[in-house]
Amino acid sequence: YESYVALDRPVAVWVVSAAPKLGFESKTWTFPIVGSVPYLGWFDKGRAREHAESLRAEGWDVDLRGAAAYSTLGFFHDPVLSSMLGDASDGYGDFADTILHESLHATVYVNGQTSFNEGLATFVGEHLAKKYLAERYGEDSKELRNFLDGERESAARSARLRKAFQDLDALYKSSLSDDEKLREKGYIIDSLRAELHMKKQVTNATLASFRAYHGTSKGFDALYARCGEDIGRMVEATKTLKPSDFPGPQAKEL
Repeated sequence: YESYVALDRPVAVWVVSAAPKLGFESKTWTFPIVGSVPYLGWFDKGRAREHAESLRAEGWDVDLRGAAAYSTLGFFHDPVLSSMLGDASDGYGDFADTILHESLHATVYVNGQTSFNEGLATFVGEHLAKKYLAERYGEDSKELRNFLDGERESAARSARLRKAFQDLDALYKSSLSDDEKLREKGYIIDSLRAELHMKKQVTNATLASFRAYHGTSKGFDALYARCGEDIGRMVEATKTLKPSDFPGPQAKEL
């Protein structure tokens, strides 16, 4: 992050993911180096939309979202992108979080384990962003307070998304007919969108992506405690992991 690129768009890439209509097992794609991943990224929004539509035509629940940043996993010198800056009025708290999150991907990455990779980057980014703001601006600074306020809002939103995921997961595993499940699914998602004032459509792919980033926090909380609440020790511990340490590709429980 030693150079800067101004983009002509508000996001860096558009991400397409897909899941079954009545389940959360994400569709995956496999590539050299990174292994399997439950999403595809596009630099062209039109092509991303076309791919999303083709998946819908195949019967998938599809999510299309913009992403402010991505990592080339340390193989290249990633620049700071204008899409990463966001609202600088908080003292760059979110910006620091993003830089730290993406830097973690370039430090620790296990092929085919998206929940582990994204969960770890989310955990480390948030913890170190708070540490950075406290050291840079002070424990009582406006910058740190703004970031912590945003974290509390995000935690409340995450709790509601997690409840929707759990309710739908239980529904899909129930003995109801597919028609009954689809009808109840609509009620649950409509309620979620109303409560969170979401304009964007929510699908199983949306909630599966949420789980990939936020569904492993308890495991990382435990590891952080075992490492004496030392992020450096925690990162060194995770660097010893390899794909064969997991029960299979795209493990959800750590």
